[in-house]
Amino acid sequence: MRRILVSITTIFLFLSLSVNAQHQHKGVCGTAIDATVDRLIKNKAAIKQGIVKKRGAVTYVPVKYILTARTNGSGRVSEEAILDMHCHLNEVYLEQDIQFYIKDGTFKEVNNDVVYSDHRRTTNTIMRATNDDTAVSIFMVQDIESLGNTAGQILGYYDGQRDWMVVRNDQANRSSQTLPHELGHFFSLAHPHLGWEPAPFAPGEPGWPTAPNVSPGGVTTEFADGSNCENSADMVCDTPADYNGLFNNGCVHNNGAMDPKGQEIEPNTSLIMSYFGDECVNQFTLGQKEIIESDLISSERNRLEKGWTPPAVDVSSNVTIAYPTEDAVAVANGTLNIDWYDVPGATHYIFELGTNRFFNPSESFMIEGSSIELTDLTNRQYFYRIRPFSPYNTCAPKTNAFSFTITNDQATSTNEIGFVKNFSVFPNPVNRNGEVFVSVLSNESFDGEVSVVDFTGKTIYRSFENFVAGDNQIPVQLNLDANGIYLMFVKSDAGILKKKFVVNE
Repeated sequence: MRRILVSITTIFLFLSLSVNAQHQHKGVCGTAIDATVDRLIKNKAAIKQGIVKKRGAVTYVPVKYILTARTNGSGRVSEEAILDMHCHLNEVYLEQDIQFYIKDGTFKEVNNDVVYSDHRRTTNTIMRATNDDTAVSIFMVQDIESLGNTAGQILGYYDGQRDWMVVRNDQANRSSQTLPHELGHFFSLAHPHLGWEPAPFAPGEPGWPTAPNVSPGGVTTEFADGSNCENSADMVCDTPADYNGLFNNGCVHNNGAMDPKGQEIEPNTSLIMSYFGDECVNQFTLGQKEIIESDLISSERNRLEKGWTPPAVDVSSNVTIAYPTEDAVAVANGTLNIDWYDVPGATHYIFELGTNRFFNPSESFMIEGSSIELTDLTNRQYFYRIRPFSPYNTCAPKTNAFSFTITNDQATSTNEIGFVKNFSVFPNPVNRNGEVFVSVLSNESFDGEVSVVDFTGKTIYRSFENFVAGDNQIPVQLNLDANGIYLMFVKSDAGILKKKFVVNE
């Protein structure tokens, strides 16, 4: 979906737009014209003084997503949509040597009808209390109401006074440029068409095709030859004059607009800070990058958490299920533990459970660790898929669907045997050519299968044992090719026991 942004400020209180100046927009930006000007001027001065030096390495910037919902908890944007939006954000800023990570790897949640749909009433109360001062706070809300006569629905804005962002839920995806754009404002960038947001210059505007010396927003109009670029519009000289002509043509500029000297302008339709469509905006200019660089190292950014480093490996969607390894499962009380092997680099997982292959409907759970306990299961087939991620690596897709079928919800639990009082595996860690013991303390005797399963799900050891009432120590001689995490199973008619253990040199 195409994104168009517009600034709002008190100028809307006295602007008068002519009937033929009304344009159809799919969305606008609510960042106030004066939100970044002071910092922009400071950053430009630092660049001229030679204070700003190229960092020469990636800087990791913390963000905190604050997901709002109605008071009853409904309407919240999904965590998966946020992961997609975050992935896209890092793709956009990679060339700038800036990458964003989710502070603490978690999201904040706020359940409040007012914040969800009319958040401006809570900026000094609930939002202020929820804001994270050590990260870039991004509030995800259902609606963003206008403060004046805007030309369209506001999709997001940067609050310069409070130094946080607000973004509509429907902008959380892998294509919207709303968040990358608003973060440009966070780093003090202005629109290249600054001053023309409330009344874009197009056929039907007074004076067309020659623009006035001062834009409707009170900002000096930039000349096509750039001769006044230092003190007009966005004050960046390698962003050409842009009067925000036609909104409806996506990447096509409304040719014919002339500057006050009568020279036709040629805007750059690929600039992220412009108002051209999502499908064509994809870059910052060198001048804009210098300003971002200056802002990032300025004292205003000292509040942000420092020193975080990303995992050494990228997170993939290669998830190997440790249990259940077979489709048919008998459980007690409708409860089943699903266990999978740790995905390298992953710190969290989104687990989605459905009753059909289309996952419609479905439930999603965000969890730490590589297992989940499911409850209230009934006799039927279930489908699930898993999406691993870390605070920085959020691009891995969901796995293909796995399934299990509950066959008897009256049987003993698949993850315990009621009369077994203690079950352990030792030593742990163990040498891969060493001996590991299965320790079982039981109130009853039983026959069981002892097996070891590797990280691919392959059974690499199996024996059948008689367990007596009392203490049992069953030796298992290992002869393994690889280090890693393995699972030890004890399976019987009464249920299944399982434990993870680590194999190293």
